[in-house]
Amino acid sequence: LPRKVLYFLWRITTYSLLLRTKLQRRGMDIDTSCPRCFRYDEDDGHCFLKCKKVKGIWRHALLEHIRLRLLECPDSFKFMEEILELNEEERLKTCILLWLWWHQRNKANVGDRLRSNDEICFSINHYLVNALKNVQPSKHTRQNTIQRWTPPPPRIMKLNTDGAFQEETHSGGWGFILRNDIGALIAAGEGTYNTY
Repeated sequence: LPRKVLYFLWRITTYSLLLRTKLQRRGMDIDTSCPRCFRYDEDDGHCFLKCKKVKGIWRHALLEHIRLRLLECPDSFKFMEEILELNEEERLKTCILLWLWWHQRNKANVGDRLRSNDEICFSINHYLVNALKNVQPSKHTRQNTIQRWTPPPPRIMKLNTDGAFQEETHSGGWGFILRNDIGALIAAGEGTYNTY
């Protein structure tokens, strides 16, 4: 997904979107009613899942079953975990829907017209097609296991090294770290290599 969408998703996860109830809690004298349906206080749950306008988008995009799952989430972290567990197409579509809806909310906040369900769903599908085009299958299979440093036998030191070389520029770099059997640092170093 584009970086702007990823940044938006990070803001959802960290509960840092400036919704009206949050602004009121920070001391602003503000009407907390939803800028789209003009009912109820606008918090994260209402904005993205409960507003009657957004419910229509979820249904129109054929994602109502996901909205119902997300309603069960107790907090923003669980909300995002639930999204990340979806299959790829549903995950992308959900993220795009949330992002586009946030922009519609901001436009409604300043008095602009709301786009129709058809227009929003067309945009969701447009972004989805582009996102799926950009998914590149990995050339190498990656291990899912996390590799951790393991200590050597007692009274033995362990030297870990790594390096990389870029053929196009004929340059590279290397590094090493030397530790004892309790993991204490003995020495470390790095350097670059250039054939020109």
